Amino acid sequence: MVNYRVVAYSSPTCPKCEAARVDAPDCPLCGVIYARAEARLAERQEMDDLDALHAESASEASPATDEPLEGLSLEDVRLEMWLRAAAIPLALGFAYIVMFSDMLQMLGRIFIGMWVHELGHATAAWLCGFWAFPGPWFTTVGEQRSLLFALLVTTVIVAIGFYGYIERRRALIALAAGLLFLQLVATLGTNEKTANMLITFFGDGGALVLGTLLMLTVYAPPGSKLHSGWLRWGFLFIGAVAFADVLHTWLPTRTNFGAIPFGRFEHGGLSDASVLVQVHGWDVRDLISRHIRLAFICGLCLSAAYVAGLLQARSAVRKLQALRGT
Repeated sequence: MVNYRVVAYSSPTCPKCEAARVDAPDCPLCGVIYARAEARLAERQEMDDLDALHAESASEASPATDEPLEGLSLEDVRLEMWLRAAAIPLALGFAYIVMFSDMLQMLGRIFIGMWVHELGHATAAWLCGFWAFPGPWFTTVGEQRSLLFALLVTTVIVAIGFYGYIERRRALIALAAGLLFLQLVATLGTNEKTANMLITFFGDGGALVLGTLLMLTVYAPPGSKLHSGWLRWGFLFIGAVAFADVLHTWLPTRTNFGAIPFGRFEHGGLSDASVLVQVHGWDVRDLISRHIRLAFICGLCLSAAYVAGLLQARSAVRKLQALRGT
């Protein structure tokens, strides 16, 4: 025996053919059973309400916001969860394995590691109030601080923060706030000698930091250009190779001082490690420990973002499953 849900309808017409309703279980015109038709209508209305609720939830979160995985289908969110679980570990593992092949390591350093290294020098110089231009194997840095250039850098940072505010990107606002704080400390809180020391250290140091930031673009919000295209995967690969290149350089120095990259370049300048020791008076053990500590801090940041991103994706999957009733 089939039991139908009792659904109260005020309409005096048949649910199917809209003929005048009679005092009988079925319609004399089309033959449909009133109770069955009303039960189907109730189920259809329930599904429409769920779809409308999902569409409203997706439309309220603009693709430009940092709301986690809003506007994606359940299948897309599941895929994103697996990507977040595998992307950074696989990229770092692959990049570090590449470092053990002399040919691949050379190619990785020429086309990726060297450029991120020099950009690290330049970024430190910009934050310290010096103009700088990163080039192949060498970064040209101004001899003195420039107030005009420092104001230009401040303007760019504020513009990034304002864009993040307009587009409701909390990550960009946080990045701008952090950069502005670093610029104030590096420009106003250091003398030129200390600034030059920081610029030198943030060759490999900058490659660690920038490499970490590049890898974190894998968590770009849905709808952004980083998320919708292949750009975040390119940045992930670049960041992983740059990060692994520095690790491969400095991890062996803990037990082998001969692995420290001392020496001179073809243009006659000292290597960064030589400048830090011979010019700025760093102890060799401090030179090693500061690079290793920075790598450890960057690794902690990556790990925290990895866990947060994975939990975020799992939470989104559960919410969509609950919404669909699956």
